[in-house]
Amino acid sequence: EQSFREALEGFQRGFGNEYADTITAILNVGFVLNLAGKPLEAEPYYREALAESRRVLGDEHDTTLKSISNMGNFLRQENKLDEAEPLLRESLEKSRRVWGREDMRTLYAANSLGFLLVLQKNLAEAETYWRETLEIGRRVLGEEHPDTLVFLANMAGLMVEQHKYAEAEPYYRETLEKFQRVLGPDHPNSIQCICNLATVYDSQDQMTEAEGLYREAFDRFQRVLGSDHPQTLRARKQLTAALRKQGQSEEADALGR
Repeated sequence: EQSFREALEGFQRGFGNEYADTITAILNVGFVLNLAGKPLEAEPYYREALAESRRVLGDEHDTTLKSISNMGNFLRQENKLDEAEPLLRESLEKSRRVWGREDMRTLYAANSLGFLLVLQKNLAEAETYWRETLEIGRRVLGEEHPDTLVFLANMAGLMVEQHKYAEAEPYYRETLEKFQRVLGPDHPNSIQCICNLATVYDSQDQMTEAEGLYREAFDRFQRVLGSDHPQTLRARKQLTAALRKQGQSEEADALGR
């Protein structure tokens, strides 16, 4: 943090605020403060970077677009959704115009706007952005690129959020298959995919399938992360609930102790 503050002071002393690298340094201090869990200190830097980049560099300069995105995502993080929305919409619109629809920065902008819309319960509009993001990710980045896998998992979760369980299932199956192949079957993200697929079956009262997956996830988490890890405890709770749902109270009681 201190080194970023010193760099900013150096740029301001040598060049003033009307210099692209100074504005980037302002943005960096905000980013580091936010990363350090100091959002109240970070916010003025984000706001200053955005105002200065618009004034000095113009609305479609790379640094300005980065400032718009960072400000919007920061406000979303702070649950200031009404203030974040126009910035994230502007970020996507200008990213598409300046960089094109297939640029990674545009995909991230669409993804960020989708997250905001999910928080606002505007799920249908979020779906349009995330479907496009996933389609472009598959075509441009490849089926097993880390960002494509994130976009795939987002779509699966959005289907569940809308209670479209039949549509969610193939997304979660594909996510599980690809995470296991890319990360390995015992990676925590792969194991979490097993839990996610189990919840889809659980929500449709397909308890035989759900129970088997919950057991597998619990066993793997226990072996990989240990009995007291939060993900292991969550998986045990899910398995216990599935057993109770099927009237298997004795095993559920034993597992819940």
